[in-house]
Amino acid sequence: PGQRFGSVTWSAPLTSRLLLDAAFLSRYERWGDYVPEGVDVSRIQVVDNVLGLTYHGQGALVDNTNTNWNLRSSLSFVTGAHALKTGFMYVAAKHNPRNTTNTQHLTYTFLNGVPSTLTMYANPRESDNRLTEFGMFVQDRWTIDRLTLSGGIRYDYLHAWFPAQTLGPARWTPNRNLSIDKTGWTRW
Repeated sequence: PGQRFGSVTWSAPLTSRLLLDAAFLSRYERWGDYVPEGVDVSRIQVVDNVLGLTYHGQGALVDNTNTNWNLRSSLSFVTGAHALKTGFMYVAAKHNPRNTTNTQHLTYTFLNGVPSTLTMYANPRESDNRLTEFGMFVQDRWTIDRLTLSGGIRYDYLHAWFPAQTLGPARWTPNRNLSIDKTGWTRW
Protein backbone atom coordinates (compact mmCIF):
# COMPACT_ATOMS: atom_id res chain seq x y z
CA PRO A 1 0.00 0.00 0.00
CA GLY A 2 2.85 2.42 0.36
CA GLN A 3 6.39 3.08 -0.67
CA ARG A 4 8.44 6.24 -0.49
CA PHE A 5 11.85 6.54 -2.07
CA GLY A 6 14.11 9.54 -1.97
CA SER A 7 17.70 10.08 -3.01
CA VAL A 8 20.17 12.92 -3.23
CA THR A 9 23.50 12.75 -5.06
CA TRP A 10 26.22 15.34 -5.14
CA SER A 11 29.50 15.56 -7.06
CA ALA A 12 32.02 18.35 -6.84
CA PRO A 13 35.35 18.77 -8.61
CA LEU A 14 37.37 20.27 -5.76
CA THR A 15 40.37 20.83 -8.06
CA SER A 16 41.25 19.72 -11.60
CA ARG A 17 42.53 16.45 -10.11
CA LEU A 18 40.26 15.90 -7.10
CA LEU A 19 36.60 14.80 -7.30
CA LEU A 20 34.26 14.36 -4.33
CA ASP A 21 31.11 12.28 -4.80
CA ALA A 22 28.36 11.58 -2.23
CA ALA A 23 24.86 10.13 -2.16
CA PHE A 24 22.07 9.56 0.37
CA LEU A 25 19.04 7.32 -0.14
CA SER A 26 16.01 6.79 2.07
CA ARG A 27 13.37 4.12 1.46
CA TYR A 28 10.16 3.33 3.34
CA GLU A 29 7.98 0.41 2.29
CA ARG A 30 4.84 -1.11 3.76
CA TRP A 31 3.60 -4.40 2.38
CA GLY A 32 1.81 -7.61 3.26
CA ASP A 33 -1.70 -8.42 4.33
CA TYR A 34 -3.20 -5.24 5.65
CA VAL A 35 -6.85 -4.75 6.45
CA PRO A 36 -8.51 -2.99 3.52
CA GLU A 37 -10.65 0.02 4.36
CA GLY A 38 -14.26 -0.90 5.10
CA VAL A 39 -13.56 -4.51 6.20
CA ASP A 40 -15.37 -5.48 9.40
CA VAL A 41 -12.54 -6.93 11.53
CA SER A 42 -14.97 -8.17 14.20
CA ARG A 43 -16.21 -10.97 11.90
CA ILE A 44 -14.52 -14.39 12.16
CA GLN A 45 -13.18 -15.83 8.92
CA VAL A 46 -14.41 -19.24 7.73
CA VAL A 47 -12.35 -21.37 5.34
CA ASP A 48 -14.12 -24.39 3.81
CA ASN A 49 -11.39 -26.71 2.54
CA VAL A 50 -13.80 -28.99 0.64
CA LEU A 51 -15.79 -26.26 -1.09
CA GLY A 52 -12.72 -24.07 -1.64
CA LEU A 53 -14.40 -21.04 -0.12
CA THR A 54 -13.17 -18.35 2.25
CA TYR A 55 -15.88 -16.08 3.60
CA HIS A 56 -17.45 -14.11 6.42
CA GLY A 57 -14.51 -12.13 7.82
CA GLN A 58 -10.85 -11.41 8.26
CA GLY A 59 -8.23 -14.09 9.00
CA ALA A 60 -4.56 -13.90 9.96
CA LEU A 61 -2.54 -10.96 8.64
CA VAL A 62 1.08 -9.86 8.62
CA ASP A 63 1.63 -6.14 8.07
CA ASN A 64 5.29 -5.43 7.24
CA THR A 65 7.14 -2.14 7.44
CA ASN A 66 10.67 -1.78 6.06
CA THR A 67 12.82 1.32 6.39
CA ASN A 68 16.39 1.77 5.23
CA TRP A 69 18.91 4.53 4.84
CA ASN A 70 22.00 4.36 2.61
CA LEU A 71 24.95 6.72 2.54
CA ARG A 72 27.99 6.53 0.28
CA SER A 73 30.88 8.80 -0.54
CA SER A 74 34.14 8.65 -2.48
CA LEU A 75 37.11 10.86 -3.17
CA SER A 76 39.09 10.43 -6.42
CA PHE A 77 42.53 11.81 -7.22
CA VAL A 78 43.46 11.49 -10.92
CA THR A 79 46.60 12.81 -12.62
CA GLY A 80 46.50 10.78 -15.82
CA ALA A 81 49.23 8.28 -15.00
CA HIS A 82 47.98 7.86 -11.45
CA ALA A 83 44.44 7.31 -10.13
CA LEU A 84 43.64 6.91 -6.45
CA LYS A 85 40.10 6.45 -5.14
CA THR A 86 38.85 5.94 -1.59
CA GLY A 87 35.38 5.84 -0.14
CA PHE A 88 32.81 4.26 2.13
CA MET A 89 29.20 3.11 2.27
CA TYR A 90 26.84 2.77 5.23
CA VAL A 91 23.40 1.12 5.41
CA ALA A 92 20.96 1.04 8.33
CA ALA A 93 17.72 -0.92 8.00
CA LYS A 94 14.65 -1.84 10.09
CA HIS A 95 12.00 -4.49 9.46
CA ASN A 96 8.85 -4.54 11.62
CA PRO A 97 6.33 -7.30 10.92
CA ARG A 98 3.08 -7.05 12.87
CA ASN A 99 0.83 -10.11 13.09
CA THR A 100 -2.88 -9.43 13.56
CA THR A 101 -6.25 -11.09 12.97
CA ASN A 102 -9.87 -10.19 13.41
CA THR A 103 -10.80 -8.73 16.80
CA GLN A 104 -11.87 -12.20 18.03
CA HIS A 105 -8.41 -13.65 17.17
CA LEU A 106 -10.11 -16.77 15.75
CA THR A 107 -10.62 -18.50 12.43
CA TYR A 108 -12.84 -21.48 11.64
CA THR A 109 -12.13 -24.30 9.18
CA PHE A 110 -15.08 -26.22 7.74
CA LEU A 111 -15.24 -29.40 5.67
CA ASN A 112 -18.19 -29.16 3.27
CA GLY A 113 -20.09 -26.86 5.63
CA VAL A 114 -19.29 -28.83 8.80
CA PRO A 115 -17.00 -27.19 11.39
CA SER A 116 -13.73 -29.11 11.81
CA THR A 117 -11.09 -26.79 13.27
CA LEU A 118 -10.92 -23.73 15.46
CA THR A 119 -7.66 -21.73 15.28
CA MET A 120 -6.90 -19.32 18.13
CA TYR A 121 -4.21 -16.67 17.57
CA ALA A 122 -2.06 -15.10 20.29
CA ASN A 123 -2.19 -11.80 18.42
CA PRO A 124 -1.27 -9.05 18.11
CA ARG A 125 2.45 -9.86 17.88
CA GLU A 126 5.17 -7.52 16.71
CA SER A 127 8.86 -7.97 16.16
CA ASP A 128 11.70 -5.62 15.38
CA ASN A 129 14.70 -6.59 13.23
CA ARG A 130 17.71 -4.37 12.52
CA LEU A 131 20.66 -4.40 10.16
CA THR A 132 23.79 -2.28 9.85
CA GLU A 133 26.27 -2.58 7.00
CA PHE A 134 29.50 -0.65 6.53
CA GLY A 135 32.21 -0.83 3.90
CA MET A 136 35.29 1.20 3.02
CA PHE A 137 37.89 0.88 0.29
CA VAL A 138 41.07 2.28 -1.21
CA GLN A 139 42.15 1.52 -4.76
CA ASP A 140 45.20 2.75 -6.63
CA ARG A 141 46.33 2.53 -10.26
CA TRP A 142 49.65 3.58 -11.80
CA THR A 143 50.41 3.57 -15.52
CA ILE A 144 54.02 3.78 -16.78
CA ASP A 145 54.37 3.49 -20.56
CA ARG A 146 52.43 0.29 -21.42
CA LEU A 147 52.47 -1.14 -17.90
CA THR A 148 49.52 -0.60 -15.55
CA LEU A 149 49.66 -1.66 -11.91
CA SER A 150 46.43 -1.80 -9.91
CA GLY A 151 45.75 -2.65 -6.31
CA GLY A 152 43.15 -2.13 -3.68
CA ILE A 153 41.81 -3.13 -0.33
CA ARG A 154 38.26 -3.26 0.97
CA TYR A 155 36.72 -3.82 4.39
CA ASP A 156 33.05 -4.84 4.78
CA TYR A 157 31.04 -5.30 7.96
CA LEU A 158 27.48 -6.55 8.38
CA HIS A 159 25.59 -6.82 11.65
CA ALA A 160 21.97 -7.97 11.99
CA TRP A 161 20.24 -8.14 15.37
CA PHE A 162 16.96 -7.96 17.24
CA PRO A 163 16.57 -5.12 19.78
CA ALA A 164 15.09 -5.88 23.22
CA GLN A 165 11.38 -6.61 22.81
CA THR A 166 8.35 -7.40 24.94
CA LEU A 167 5.41 -9.58 24.03
CA GLY A 168 2.47 -8.55 26.20
CA PRO A 169 -0.90 -10.10 26.98
CA ALA A 170 -3.38 -11.00 24.28
CA ARG A 171 -6.95 -12.34 24.34
CA TRP A 172 -5.95 -16.03 24.51
CA THR A 173 -2.72 -15.45 26.45
CA PRO A 174 -3.79 -12.98 29.16
CA ASN A 175 -0.80 -13.77 31.40
CA ARG A 176 1.80 -13.47 28.67
CA ASN A 177 4.51 -11.02 29.58
CA LEU A 178 7.62 -12.14 27.74
CA SER A 179 10.66 -9.88 27.57
CA ILE A 180 13.50 -10.80 25.25
CA ASP A 181 16.91 -9.16 25.57
CA LYS A 182 18.73 -7.73 22.58
CA THR A 183 19.79 -10.72 20.50
CA GLY A 184 22.59 -10.84 17.95
CA TRP A 185 22.02 -12.71 14.73
CA THR A 186 24.62 -12.24 12.01
CA ARG A 187 27.95 -10.49 12.41
CA TRP A 188 30.28 -10.77 9.42
